[in-house]
Order: sequence, then structure tokens, then C-alpha cells
Amino acid sequence: MMNCKTYVFKLSSGQLDTASLGERLWAAQHRMMCGKCRVFTANDQQLTAVMQRHKNDLLKAPPPEEPINR
Repeated sequence: MMNCKTYVFKLSSGQLDTASLGERLWAAQHRMMCGKCRVFTANDQQLTAVMQRHKNDLLKAPPPEEPINR
């Protein structure tokens, strides 16, 4: 059984993306049983989406015409 500390570490570091099937099943089982980790996962997904949108907006923005003098 996976504990919260291990689950959060593996999710945050991206290790669950490349984990074995068994480890992903342990993580899914833990997430089903642990409300706090379900909330953490949802928040992590929302934060990732916000950061991706921000990155895309920065890449689409045209460069400034003149440097800003302060």
C-alpha cells in the first residue's frame, strides 16, 4: 500500500508517468481511498493546466516594439 508522502512525491516529481503498471495501480488504489490525495491530485492538475495556458500565452505574445525605460 502506498502512503500519502510517497504518492505526493511521485505525482509531483512526474514519476507516476513512467511508473510500472503495478505502481500505478497502487497509486490509483491509494487515491481512491484517500480524500486528501484526491484533492491534491485535482489541484495539481489545475495548476498544471494554468501554467500551460500561461506558457502558451507567453509564447504567442508578440515581442515589445520598444524596450521599456524605467
